[in-house]
Amino acid sequence: MNRFAKTSHESRHQVSRTDRKLTASHAIVIGGSVAGLCAAAALAKNFGKVTVLERDALPGPVPRRGVPQSHHTHALLGRGQEIMEQLFPGAFEALLEDGASVSDFGKDFRWYHHGSWRVRGRLGIDSWMVSRPLLESHLRDSLTARGNVVLRHECPVDAPIHDEAGGRVKGVRLRDGSVLEADLVVDALGRGSKSPKWLAEWGYGEVEEHRVEIGMTYVSGLFDVADAGYPDDGLMLYPQAPDNHRGGIALRVEGGRMMVTLFGYHGDRAPMDHAGFVEWSKTLPELQLHRLLARSRLIGELRQHTMPYQQRRGYAGMRMPAGYVVMGDALCSFDPSFGQGMTTAAMQAELLVQLRPGQRTARMQRRIARVTDVPWLLTSTDASCWPENHDEVSTGATVLQRYLKRVFELASHDLEVYRTLSEVMHFMNPVSHLFRPRVLWGVLFGQRNSGRRQMRSGPSELAVAPELSGVRRTGY
Repeated sequence: MNRFAKTSHESRHQVSRTDRKLTASHAIVIGGSVAGLCAAAALAKNFGKVTVLERDALPGPVPRRGVPQSHHTHALLGRGQEIMEQLFPGAFEALLEDGASVSDFGKDFRWYHHGSWRVRGRLGIDSWMVSRPLLESHLRDSLTARGNVVLRHECPVDAPIHDEAGGRVKGVRLRDGSVLEADLVVDALGRGSKSPKWLAEWGYGEVEEHRVEIGMTYVSGLFDVADAGYPDDGLMLYPQAPDNHRGGIALRVEGGRMMVTLFGYHGDRAPMDHAGFVEWSKTLPELQLHRLLARSRLIGELRQHTMPYQQRRGYAGMRMPAGYVVMGDALCSFDPSFGQGMTTAAMQAELLVQLRPGQRTARMQRRIARVTDVPWLLTSTDASCWPENHDEVSTGATVLQRYLKRVFELASHDLEVYRTLSEVMHFMNPVSHLFRPRVLWGVLFGQRNSGRRQMRSGPSELAVAPELSGVRRTGY
């Protein structure tokens, strides 16, 4: 009995010490965009205090300077929504109250890719349609309702503080010279992250970077579609390499309006004036988006953003200081037309829920990096289809290109294959599901298209000057 009582007392004492350690622990997240907000929400579960440091002023539900892409269409995939709903209690109910809508991805969206339309039918995959500023605003509201999270705006960071003797990051130094100590620092600064520079200065060597050139420019605007009579909530038209470099996306956001993005690869870009924007939409693989724009009214002005390349940084394969993690676009950024960025950030943050004060961060960095494996594979494989991309294409990538093309063909008439494809694209199932017998049999033995789909033509196609068409011609 005495031995049992002593053991119980020691156990309670140990738990008490652990609780005090958790309560006193402090995590700092640099960057207050979606990745940073998700990281903070995840870390708040195990750290006593979480501080988010954001350079920009608190904007409310409007675009801010540090996120120029917030003027453009954004997709929150199924898996991302599931995770965020757990991390941000009440945020999605508030979004619905503010006019966001939820639609079935197969029933209410039209998707044209690889020369054909996907079959129409209910898939059971919810797609949330909301502007990026409104989404961020409600994520912030949910986050600040927690008692242990502080958001500091107009608070630029000079650099993390590295303890050379201990081989760890122990806080940050702000631009005004003040210092904040922390047990963990997370870099969620996006593509402009200075982690490669900081790590080199601390003696950890150069960060390996893999870039895939895409030369992408996208131009977007918000449109009043009340008189357009368009029945669907989303429309996606993707280029068919190598013939056409142009695509377009339209998503119904809050207020019943539609955010429309026209994008081009490898130097092709839509005009910044409204008339030219609408005219350029005639040259997309299909005319549906042009017809929508022709009957809609532009609200405000068009905005442009460029992305010359996809980028992946190899933090998982190098020595890293303890107490330091890089995530989000600071780690890996993708072709934005795939809509993977916010969902990938949420999936990385989901792993941070498991991180406790004092635990090794090197293993967590490797796990976070692995989240990017599949989206990087999908986007880089697609990018290798362009003749302007001079990266060496492996035999495996070539085989995967051909296999995925067949899956897309099957998804134009087989709803079950389309459901499987969509569940993988929304990261609700692993990519291995694309190789299950039901899909594999169709790829190997299913009916094939009689030939390559020709660019649309006939009376419905309006005359377009060759220099506006986006179609590759011999001799160009």
